[in-house]
Amino acid sequence: MEIPIIAAIVMSIASLVVFGIGEQNFILPENNVISEINLVIPEPELELAKGVSVTISTSGDDSTSLDLSGGNGSTGPIDIIVVGVPTVSVADALSNNATKERGIHYHGYLAPATITASLLDDYDVVLLQGDPYFDMNARTAIGSFVENGGSLIVTEDTGSKHKEYKNVAGWSWPVGEGIPVPAMIVGEWEGISEIANASEIMIRDYNHPIAKGIKIKGIDLGGNRVFKTVPQGSGEVIMIVNTTEGYVPAVIASGMNVGGAVAYFSYDPGITPGILLNAVEWTRTP
Repeated sequence: MEIPIIAAIVMSIASLVVFGIGEQNFILPENNVISEINLVIPEPELELAKGVSVTISTSGDDSTSLDLSGGNGSTGPIDIIVVGVPTVSVADALSNNATKERGIHYHGYLAPATITASLLDDYDVVLLQGDPYFDMNARTAIGSFVENGGSLIVTEDTGSKHKEYKNVAGWSWPVGEGIPVPAMIVGEWEGISEIANASEIMIRDYNHPIAKGIKIKGIDLGGNRVFKTVPQGSGEVIMIVNTTEGYVPAVIASGMNVGGAVAYFSYDPGITPGILLNAVEWTRTP
């Protein structure tokens, strides 16, 4: 498998060494500038290569260290998959050229009934959208994925219900084995999901990476639905949204003390692609 490394380095002959995987020599073109190197890494070592620094050295005294982050400051190229059905706006946000330049690689979507823990291990981030009904196999697979260090983004009420078990109330059922979402939908214990019509988003924690560079003035959800939630566990409200029923959390994030990071959007995050991509990058930031 090839991993592109973008650089601009002036030298004559160089070698590329990756933490014991091996060394690859190459000769520069006539202009002596490397614009792209395709580093070929054997499949068994591919996971180890993500996020690890590489060193490009010359026959002289100069050397340059790079990482495989693609410029996003994360732990390397970020492979993301949607479980459920993404909205058009989410699919567009995750697959456009600007997103690829940030090192985020979108791999489409999977039906909840088809996923397993081993299948999800191929990805860094799993985004849940478009299907509120997840069976116990899907819940267990996602829980194991996060427990083992995978990162999760959950939207609206995705995965909060079960067709066969009517007593399922939210993501935390069964306790300790459900989907680790740092939020609870208001009304879920009564078998309902309370929603409201959203308007303006406001930042509550300007220092959080999800809010980095976001110009919040003028961001309006245009009356789209938002699920009324409250934070749970280590969940921190990063942004709130004004609705027809008052302010409710818009984005909730949990830390990375145990397992991977988890972010929750109470609305369709494709409406705010900048916030969505910040959240994807944050989940993989060391």
